[in-house]
Order: sequence, then structure tokens, then C-alpha cells
Amino acid sequence: MRILGIPVRGKAMWIVLAVIAAAVIGLVIYAKLGGEKETVEDRPQTFTQRAEPQSVEPEPEESTSAIDFAARAEEKLRQEQSGQEAGAEPEADQTSESEPESEPEPEPEPESEPEPEPESVPLPYIDSLGVPAAEDFAWIPDVQTGDLTGSFLGNDELIGKWKGEIIYDGIWELVYVTIDTSGSITIEPYQINYGDGWEDETGGEPYLFDGTFDISSVYGSGSYGSISLYTFLESYGTQYGVGTFSVHDESSADVYMVRP
Repeated sequence: MRILGIPVRGKAMWIVLAVIAAAVIGLVIYAKLGGEKETVEDRPQTFTQRAEPQSVEPEPEESTSAIDFAARAEEKLRQEQSGQEAGAEPEADQTSESEPESEPEPEPEPESEPEPEPESVPLPYIDSLGVPAAEDFAWIPDVQTGDLTGSFLGNDELIGKWKGEIIYDGIWELVYVTIDTSGSITIEPYQINYGDGWEDETGGEPYLFDGTFDISSVYGSGSYGSISLYTFLESYGTQYGVGTFSVHDESSADVYMVRP
């Protein structure tokens, strides 16, 4: 026997026939079942047709506790919002009614310590000059003839105490001349000679002059008149000074100074 052109004999032939028969039976059953299914699905349903009950799963009901919780949360949120709106106005009123804050008082500045006063330096020869005498001025003729020479002093070398002699109209007066750092000049009488001997003037009223420095010179004026000390020089360790003293009646006197 040939099946699809293939010769089949014996047991093989029967096995093939059984397989073919099983396949045919399966096709018939599948066609029948499939046709009935299509017929049922395509057929319109009527009110008299008995529908198979369908199982409907019940929708899950919301938990009562969840509903209560949501309701309480919503109510609490509503109360908080109403409380905030109500509380905002009193806060504004409180701000407007509150008294203005007073500005803080400035802290007192720390008191600055007074600057220490500079230590006063004693003027040169203020206590070591000795008393003036007529013989201290034996060099005056050399000044008058121009024979006194030396190096000029700077302004800082003029300050201090000097022995002095004032000569005017046949009168000789021995004095102390003090020049301070501001240029002020003080003349203190010591002795005076009107031509008949020296008289003591110690303790007499001093002559005071407000003065200023110039180049190697100092000038002053006061109630007695004016004074100009215009030449200062040093020769062989001795310092000399020369000037004039003019009173208000336009009379003048020569002034000579020496130290030490």
C-alpha cells in the first residue's frame, strides 16, 4: 500500500492508518465545537433566553475607620485655617498698639587717658651760671672794634640763662637774661651803677618780653619797651651775645651777654 507515494506494509501500515484516523476524528470534534461557539456568540440574546449567571466581585467598601480619619483630618485643617485668619488681625493690632521701641542708649566712650606732659628739661646754666660781675665784660671793647670773632650759634643754643650788662647814658646795670624755648625773654636786675658805685637790685621787678626766634637771633617786646638780641657767637669755649634794648621814650641801651 502507498501513502503519499510511500510504500507501507505490515504493522507500519496499521500505525499510519490509526494516526490518520485520530487526526480526522480530532478535526471533526474541533470543527463541531468551534461552530457551536461561533453560533452562540453571534446569536442575539433575548429576554426569554436564560443567561448564565455571572459572578460579580463586590466592590470593596471603604473602611469606616478610614472615612472617619479623613473627616477628622479635614475638620482639623479647616479649624487651623480659620484660626490663622482670625489670629492674624489681633497680631496686627498688637503691633500697631505697641509702644515704639526706644533706641538703645549709646555706650559711653571710654575716657581717654590724658597724654603725659613732656618732662621739662632744665634750661642751660639756669642754676650753675654764678653771679655777674663787671670783669665778666672786659671783652666789650673787642666787640666795639670788631675784633671779637667766633662761630655763630643756632637757635637751640640761645636758650638758657646768661650774665648780662646793660649800658645807657653813663649807667651800668648787671642783670640775668633768660631765654626760654618759646623765645620769651626775662631780665632780672642784680646790681646797678650810676657812676658812684654798685648798688644791689636783687629782688627788683623783672623785665618781661614776649619774644620770637629768628636766624641766630631773638626779638621781644613788653611793657618796658622792646629788645633785640641779634648776634650770638662762640669763641674758645665762651659764648657771647649782643643786642639793644629800647624803651618807650625812644631811648636805647646796649645789651651784652656772656656765659659761662
